[in-house]
Amino acid sequence: MSAPASRAFRRCVCNAKNSSSYLRPATANLAQQRTSRRWQSTDAAASTNPKIATIVDQISQLTLLETADLVSTLKVRHTQVEDYREDYRDSGG
Repeated sequence: MSAPASRAFRRCVCNAKNSSSYLRPATANLAQQRTSRRWQSTDAAASTNPKIATIVDQISQLTLLETADLVSTLKVRHTQVEDYREDYRDSGG
């Protein structure tokens, strides 16, 4: 293959890999099915537990600043729990 032809071939292959049509339709369909299944499983889990449904409803009514405070508080508590677990393991428990 001549040099210009090989460069054109490589450019064509690179463009094909970067384009969205590179995925086969069946592969794209499988990804969509997985995503929809994941959402369905989440909805089912939340609706079966009324305590979780209540928490989700309360969180959805928070403002952005309140949500940021919630995340910070959860991070602090998570760190405290991890510290407690390490102390417990270190003490031979």
